[in-house]
Amino acid sequence: MTAAQTLHVTNRINIGSGVQSLVNRVAHSRRFWNIACRFWPARPFNVPGGQGFVSFTFDDFPASALEQGGAILERYDARGTYYWSGRFTLVTDPNVGPLAASHLRAVADRGHEVACHSYGHLDCATVLAHELEDDIARNATAAAHALSCNSATFEHFAYPYGQVSLAGRRVVAGRFSTGRGIFPGVNRGWSDAALLRANALYGGNDVYIKAISLIREVAFHGGWLIFFTHDVSDTPSAYGTRTDAFEEVVHAARESGCSVLPLGRVAAQFLPPRRARPILQE
Repeated sequence: MTAAQTLHVTNRINIGSGVQSLVNRVAHSRRFWNIACRFWPARPFNVPGGQGFVSFTFDDFPASALEQGGAILERYDARGTYYWSGRFTLVTDPNVGPLAASHLRAVADRGHEVACHSYGHLDCATVLAHELEDDIARNATAAAHALSCNSATFEHFAYPYGQVSLAGRRVVAGRFSTGRGIFPGVNRGWSDAALLRANALYGGNDVYIKAISLIREVAFHGGWLIFFTHDVSDTPSAYGTRTDAFEEVVHAARESGCSVLPLGRVAAQFLPPRRARPILQE
C-alpha cells in the first residue's frame, strides 16, 4: 500500500471514529434528550386559561411527606400526589428517610393519590426502554404486595432525577395518563401530558416567595401549576421543604381561589379518558 493510500484509509478510520464518538455522546447526553423532549411533545393537550389549578406532589415518598406534608394538606381540605419508588421501602436513606408499606396504604386510605416513580429510581435518560418497562412492572408488583391486593395499576408517573429521553418518554406516554418532569413553569395552553412542567419547592426563601408569586399568576391567568418536593420537615434534606414554608405555600394556594387537587384529578379534566393498562394481574 502506498503512502497516499495509507493516509486515505487512516483518514476514513478517523472520520468514522469521530462520527461514532459524536453519536455516542449525543445518545448519552441528558441535556440533548431533555431539550428534545421539551420541544417535541408526545401527548399534546390543551390547558385553557380562566380557572387556576394547583397540585402538590412528592417524589421518592419519604415518610415525612405524608406525616408532615400530608397532614398540612389535609388541614386545608386538600390532597397530594405521592410518587412511590419501591426501592426505598423498608430502607433508611439519608436523603429519603424510613418508609414502611403502611405509609403507602395510609396515602390511599387518607384520600391522597399514589403514583409511580419506577422501582429502582432509574435515570430515564439513559435506561433502555425494555428495562424501564420491566422496572415499572416491578414497582407495580411491590405496590400490590404493600397494599395487600391482587393487582396494581398506576395512572401517573414522575421521571426520577427529572431526566428523560425520547424512548423513555415513549414508554411513559404509552403506559400512563401523565408523566411529570421537573422543567419549571405553568402548564397553560398546549402542553405535553407525557412531560408536565413542575416547580421545585425546596431551597432558600426565594423559592417560596417565587412559589407564592406563581400561585397568584395562575389565580389571575389560569392554568395548572404543579409543585414537587421530597421530605417535609423542620430540618429538611437538600431536596426537602421546611414545614412552615410548606404550610405557607399551601395556605396561599387555598386563599388564591385556585382549585388545589391531586395531579390525577386535574389531569382528568383536560385529558380524554383512556383504558387503564394493567401492570400486574394474578
